[in-house]
Amino acid sequence: MGPARIRLVAFEVALAFAAGLVVEAAGDALPSWLDDPRGAWSVLLALLVVTVWATVRRDRSATPNPPVWKVELRNPNFTGRRGERQRLARLLGDRRDVVVCTVRGMAGIGKTQLAVEFCHRRANRYAAVWWLSAEDPALIPGQLVALGRALGLALPAGAEEAVSVVLAHLRVRRGWLLVFDNAETVAGVRPYIPTGPGHVLLTTRRAGFEAIGSVLVLDTFQRADSVALLRRRVPAVTPGQAAELAGLLGDLPLALEQAAAYLTQTGLPVPEYLALLRRRPGAVRGRVWELPLSRIERDHPASARLLAICAHLAPDPIPLDLFTADTGLLPPPLRAAAEDPDGGFGDAVGVLVDYSLAQRSGDHLVVHRMIQLAARATPGPEVGALLEAALRDLPPGAPATWPRWRQLLPHVLAGVAAADPRTASRLLDQAGTYLLRTGQLADAEVLLRRALRAGEEVHGPDRPELARLLNNLGNAVSESGRPAEARPLLERALAIGEAALGLHHPEVAVPLNNLGLVLRDLGRPDEALPLHERALAVTEARYGSGHPLVAARLNALGLVLGDLGRGREAIALHERALAVTEAGHGIDHPDVAVALSTLGLAMRDIGRLDDARCLLARALAASEAAHGADHPEVATALSNLGLVLRDLGPSPDSRTLREARPLLERALAITEAAYGPGHPKTAVRLNDLGLLLRSLGQPKEALPLHSRALAITEAVYGSGHPRVAVRLTSLAGALRDLGRPRAALPLLERALDISRACHGPDHPEVAARLNNLGLALSLLDRADEARPLFERAREIRESRVRAAPGLPLIDPAPRAGGGAGAAPRLLPVQDVTTG
Repeated sequence: MGPARIRLVAFEVALAFAAGLVVEAAGDALPSWLDDPRGAWSVLLALLVVTVWATVRRDRSATPNPPVWKVELRNPNFTGRRGERQRLARLLGDRRDVVVCTVRGMAGIGKTQLAVEFCHRRANRYAAVWWLSAEDPALIPGQLVALGRALGLALPAGAEEAVSVVLAHLRVRRGWLLVFDNAETVAGVRPYIPTGPGHVLLTTRRAGFEAIGSVLVLDTFQRADSVALLRRRVPAVTPGQAAELAGLLGDLPLALEQAAAYLTQTGLPVPEYLALLRRRPGAVRGRVWELPLSRIERDHPASARLLAICAHLAPDPIPLDLFTADTGLLPPPLRAAAEDPDGGFGDAVGVLVDYSLAQRSGDHLVVHRMIQLAARATPGPEVGALLEAALRDLPPGAPATWPRWRQLLPHVLAGVAAADPRTASRLLDQAGTYLLRTGQLADAEVLLRRALRAGEEVHGPDRPELARLLNNLGNAVSESGRPAEARPLLERALAIGEAALGLHHPEVAVPLNNLGLVLRDLGRPDEALPLHERALAVTEARYGSGHPLVAARLNALGLVLGDLGRGREAIALHERALAVTEAGHGIDHPDVAVALSTLGLAMRDIGRLDDARCLLARALAASEAAHGADHPEVATALSNLGLVLRDLGPSPDSRTLREARPLLERALAITEAAYGPGHPKTAVRLNDLGLLLRSLGQPKEALPLHSRALAITEAVYGSGHPRVAVRLTSLAGALRDLGRPRAALPLLERALDISRACHGPDHPEVAARLNNLGLALSLLDRADEARPLFERAREIRESRVRAAPGLPLIDPAPRAGGGAGAAPRLLPVQDVTTG
């Protein structure tokens, strides 16, 4: 190499150092010509010249991580990829809308490491950088909830609603970067990509991500980068040996790192290591992991047992306290290390880190999925036992436990494959219940069905253990809007519980209550009544009359009595439930706000509107005190109060109607800001405000609100969901108020078809739909067609005592003083949300 070329390379190294890349630059440039003395001295001189200036520059430009930050620790041995990093920076350019870029490549190619390095190098460009494990889409919502908490957002309890709050916040916030690591499908991550002025970086092994943005295909290392990595990690390796080793390993970064770690830890001469690899040329990469695994199995059995357990967990950060909380569950070598007061467990972890078989990040251990696959052997019982022990004090229905649940859930889902069927059933049931409680209904149902199948295989069809599994699955199906499917599950749960535990066992009260709720949803309150009465009696006998669970049973029974037209009896139960809740929690607790709302809405149902107004005003005050002024629960309280004020307004110029409007507008604003414009709760608020505008004689202004509410509901639930029938009815009412009954007719016909399909021909909601359609036909002078509809509606109502409260009715004549803009008095039952 001539002097000019040497000076040029030295200058390149110096510039790289000045840019903060000295280690990488030196590793890139030195190995190929360091043996030339002129080159060595030129580089040393160049480095000396820029050292002081570069240090000052880096001190000036150095900034801490952004205030909202969750990224893996930086790899101190990161090498190469300069071109890929530069291209990634260009692809994630500064634009006002969201920019999505995917790094795609085979396993072990370094996708995650490139993303980690990118985050650390460009941290000062963002106000928030958040890393999400995306291999299982069911785990993404919990990670976004954690981001919302780090951002200081007021989040509702349900995961679905909380995620909507976070995404809505990111839509209007600048300067954020989300990293979705190891995404499997576009469909799995697309719902969680915000639309707003930020950046999204994904890593994946799969094709098809061009559909959502730019794709950077990551290949194996350039040979020079491979040699640089090996020579940096293993000083004894020569350039020729490094090149041969890189060739044998196919320049795969993870394999190169593993080979370097093995050589460093064992001190094995490089020629001997090369000879070992050459003996099995068809399985060189597998041999790379086989050698260190055999070594730690022989020399470090505690580390080997630790890795064997980690191999059956998720490739996400594993909390180390999973192994130390109950050391009696560990296999003997690892148990001894975990119980060693002199740090034996830390030593066992350190061996895995030293051999590059794992990375330690604070109190967590991360094992790459390729290493997990190589280390995975026949599992012992400790995997399932450790996970069960970790969940022992984490009831999935308690919000205080949810942060820990989010941390453990990926390992629970991975670990069930290594657990015995009995343990797997329990783990799946707990995980499914957690997802159900946090509002992830579809994913919850999948896990709960798996739990039931595993339970039936282990216990048979009639064991009491199945009652809980059936009950939880029935709840998930019911909450997904399919009460008819939920009913046989809950009936079976009740039959098993009664046969195994007796009629008066407190656990039997659970399926009793839930089956009653499903029968109520199916329009059969007369059948639900004795179930709720029994559930209350059993619960009160077991826990006493002042227990919070008794308050819940009282409210459930009160709702059924209201459905049956026994409003005064219902009020007495709701008042008692409120007293129990206030006695147990104090007057400012969120549960008190719910109890006040429940009582207030019951007062509304029996026409005691002034009492309802007072109670719902108290509920609003309690909710604001508990949650703050802009919380989604406050929006619910605002909406309930606003609709009662609407009921109190006898005419469009009524003062109470004017008071209701700002409440409902504020409810809509809070909900839309929290959940976004396309969320079903936003549709509820739009519908509420539309109903009020019609009462104010402004159907023209109400029409676009109802149209938007219908579009959102159809997009979320599909065209055949019962809530779509509610929205169709409201939109038809606005068209009728505008003097367009002909346009309303097909909407009402469709609403009737949906209600019949969902509820059967004899449901009170079908009666309401028949009545609505008959009224529209009457307005079109088609009385002969309307008459049989009215008669059929009357038959259904008479057979059911009365229609369930809250069904939307298009009234045959405006209310007194209501004018043309009068709207239905009753609120669709789906639109009343008391929490």
